[in-house]
Amino acid sequence: DQAITEFGTASFNKGFLTNEPRRQNNDAIYCDAKTGIFGVFDGNGSFNDNAKASEIAVAVMRETIEDSVPTNTEDVADLMESINDAIYFDQASEQSSGIIGRVIEKNGRKFLLYAAVGDSRIYLVRGGDAKQITIDENTEGVNRNYLGKSMASIRQVGEVPLNKDDRIVFCS
Repeated sequence: DQAITEFGTASFNKGFLTNEPRRQNNDAIYCDAKTGIFGVFDGNGSFNDNAKASEIAVAVMRETIEDSVPTNTEDVADLMESINDAIYFDQASEQSSGIIGRVIEKNGRKFLLYAAVGDSRIYLVRGGDAKQITIDENTEGVNRNYLGKSMASIRQVGEVPLNKDDRIVFCS
């Protein structure tokens, strides 16, 4: 799918892996072309509906963006906190990794505001080189920080200046 925004073109692809329950794609993607905000959420878990946590994340983004669009890193972190709380308090959902980003313009320059939890990542592609912006919090095959955990730590929050031909890649 593709969305044209005032900041450029957004393309997204949610593939389906197999019919095996543990190999299904439980990702959910949010894109608001008008405001330039994006979210990618990777539902995980094995006991309940694996995709429910990522679907809750997108629903919270949709509801929040209707009322107030994040304008700084604190707002993006607050949105991620709201997503964490909604997943945590839903008894039927598991957990999710996630990233949120919004391209803003200030003082004539574009910036990416972002927040990340878990093993989803953001890359900045500039001049043919890819630079990883967020880190994979999955250590030794275990993700100890995820959305839906009561004390999820939203420590990956930032702002990155963008150049004209930069590309941003969100992946789960």
